[in-house]
Amino acid sequence: MEDRDVIFTQRDKMYVADFLDWLVHEDNVAQELCSGLNLLTVQDKESLYTRREVRKALEAGEFLKALGYPSERDALKIL
Repeated sequence: MEDRDVIFTQRDKMYVADFLDWLVHEDNVAQELCSGLNLLTVQDKESLYTRREVRKALEAGEFLKALGYPSERDALKIL
């Protein structure tokens, strides 16, 4: 990186880096950074849809779970 060095160390068969010193500890600064990323919570996303749409989406998720998470093509064939 321009202003910092990222040091990777080998653990078992993986190379990992410690980014703890990159964390922002002040809430205001973290909120400013996140506001530009359009991060939405599940509740925020659900508020964009009607109750019926949310219920149908949850039912579809349960259906896919019961089938063992098939691919989209396989799920459409089953339907």
